[in-house]
Amino acid sequence: NLKNTMRTILNKFLKVITWIVLPFFFTSYVSPEIYGEDNFIVDGNYNLKASGSHNLELSGIISFRTAIQYSDHNKPFSTLKLDLHSDQNDNKHSLGFLICEQNSERELRPGKYKVPNKIEGLLNNFDGVFGFANFQELGEIPFFAQNGRINITRIGPKVLHGTIEVTLKNAEGKQLNINGDFTAIRRIIE
Repeated sequence: NLKNTMRTILNKFLKVITWIVLPFFFTSYVSPEIYGEDNFIVDGNYNLKASGSHNLELSGIISFRTAIQYSDHNKPFSTLKLDLHSDQNDNKHSLGFLICEQNSERELRPGKYKVPNKIEGLLNNFDGVFGFANFQELGEIPFFAQNGRINITRIGPKVLHGTIEVTLKNAEGKQLNINGDFTAIRRIIE
């Protein structure tokens, strides 16, 4: 009975596909939304070291925002703003960085963004990084970025990864070299 033998072989073949191949196919699929984002991160975080006038360990919560804006002359520029705040009662501090890219109508991409030698005029009229910081234990005089860079290694719809290597200076001449990495969460503008 050739017909019964063929039917038995076909049934065994279908069982093998059903019990071995299909489960492998279904379990090997990863959703691009889950794979592409760090959905488990609730708050962004950073770990920075400051050296120079003072040695400090800086950590806390970080968020970011992006926007496309237009100058008074209707020229586009893309911005990315990083807000860093200590999450501890001791060593209170806050840092902020604004990255601008002139003549760009697209969101900033991964890359190295440098602090320009001099920013003249309004903050929306430069390419690069503007930064400032306040440290409670160092007094009320703010620090401003003098040189260095921010390296954006990955940017997605919800999460941004990068490193900071920036030298900050205040009006009294105190200088801090800030180095470290961060994972920022996109802040939704309300």
